[in-house]
Amino acid sequence: HDFIADASVRLIGLEAGASGTLTTRLRAGEWVDKDVEVTVEVKSVRERILPELNDEFAQMASEFDTFAELHAQISEQTVEIKKIEQALQARNKIGDALLELVEIPIPEGIVKAEVDEHLQGEGRMEDDVHRAEVDVDVRKAIAQQFLLDEIAKAEYIQASETELTEYLIRQASRYGMAPDQFVQEVVRAGQVASFVGEVVRGKAMAFVLENAA
Repeated sequence: HDFIADASVRLIGLEAGASGTLTTRLRAGEWVDKDVEVTVEVKSVRERILPELNDEFAQMASEFDTFAELHAQISEQTVEIKKIEQALQARNKIGDALLELVEIPIPEGIVKAEVDEHLQGEGRMEDDVHRAEVDVDVRKAIAQQFLLDEIAKAEYIQASETELTEYLIRQASRYGMAPDQFVQEVVRAGQVASFVGEVVRGKAMAFVLENAA
């Protein structure tokens, strides 16, 4: 990264065929962590030419006839994306705050099984450093699940058939499957209760968010 940053600065203003010399610190190889002198030659220079932002561009790139209409849609989409990002940040922060209020014992067997499954899927079973990172994340996720389940019980929060159906449709889209096919697979795998639990926990988190100062 040091070399890329240093070279980028040194190459500014050079034309194709020109070269520049710079001093940088290498991160690998025989000269690792040593300052070395490097000569960089510019092989070619390319420029990205962007189209004008006008009605013609809007008609080519979208279903709109004017750029003003396209700009308005992009603005609305950006606002919605930012709202979703803020909601996710709020959920993460309030989840951390909840876990600081209570001490939840986590079954070690469940933790090990989930960590092993995660590492096996990544092909990194022997990576102890990554195992420790995953272990922390798994414990946090399990603790939050337990806590949200208790909140749901205390507030009598349940999942309606409509809410479960909508959730399954969203999940089917994530997996690139038709809703009917996805539901059949969920039923066949005996995972309906698991998805009901996800819906209930989501509603419990929403309840907490709505009532948080």
